[in-house]
Formats: sequence, C-alpha cells, structure tokens
Amino acid sequence: KLMKRLGHNKFYIQGGDWGAAIGATISKVYPQNVVAFHSNMCVSYHPRSMLKTFVGSFFPSYFYTPEEAERFLPFSKHVMWFLRESGYMHLQATKPDTL
Repeated sequence: KLMKRLGHNKFYIQGGDWGAAIGATISKVYPQNVVAFHSNMCVSYHPRSMLKTFVGSFFPSYFYTPEEAERFLPFSKHVMWFLRESGYMHLQATKPDTL
C-alpha cells in the first residue's frame, strides 16, 4: 500500500530475516505490482510438512526411523531453545524503533 501511495505501481522487493517472510507475502498478495522478489533467507513452510513435524513429535514411529527422530526429538527441547533465543524477535515485534 505504501509503494502505491508513493506512486509506484511496479516495484522490486528484497528481504532477509523478517523481510523474507514479508516480501514473500507481498509477492503473493500483489503479484500484479511486484516485478521481482529477491531473498537471502529462503524458507518453505508447507502445511503438510509442518503437520508431519507436529504429529511426528508425539508419534515419531508413524513418520520417522529411530535415527531420524533422534535428531529433533524431544520437540520440547527446540521450543525451549526458541523461547530462550528469540529475544531479538520479541523486541522487533514490540519495540521496532528501539536500537
């Protein structure tokens, strides 16, 4: 909306970190306006793979060999890591103008 208000009907997008997710969303919502999108942080979150990871964390034998399950289970270990290490994300979400 900002680019259109500034008078740009066609534009390029570049994003990394949170900008990667935002740029990907803008590209999907406004494909007629985005000429190209470049990201230096490409990630794919397919709903099926997310569901597999979630269900597999409770019932690993349904989806994974014991060796595969050992790499990421218990899932709570990863959740706790995220809670400890996501302070930067919390600051950006609540106080984006803070240096």
